[in-house]
Amino acid sequence: MSEIHSLQLTPEEAALIDRYFGFYRALDIGQRLPESEAQRHFVEVCRCQAKATSLHEIAYFKFRMLAKVQHDEPVDAAQRIDEFGEGVPQPGWFTDDGWKRMRGQYLSNSD
Repeated sequence: MSEIHSLQLTPEEAALIDRYFGFYRALDIGQRLPESEAQRHFVEVCRCQAKATSLHEIAYFKFRMLAKVQHDEPVDAAQRIDEFGEGVPQPGWFTDDGWKRMRGQYLSNSD
């Protein structure tokens, strides 16, 4: 079988994802139990316990990696400042109480 040389899906891999995504995903998240050795190996690949060797495994692994890369794509610093304003914490950086404590310490140290 072919190996993973890039994260770009070939037309054949994209066709497999289009056709079998529901089946792949059900195996991946445990919604469907593997019934064959090939399906058990597929689940091991999903858990990073085995190397992708079949075209189905390679296609789904690449698809998952592409989704992760696109989801975790860094945002330009200028976009962050424009969106939230300089000095304003971005969502998820602090809890409300943590932000208040941090700002309180900063204000009390600026005598």
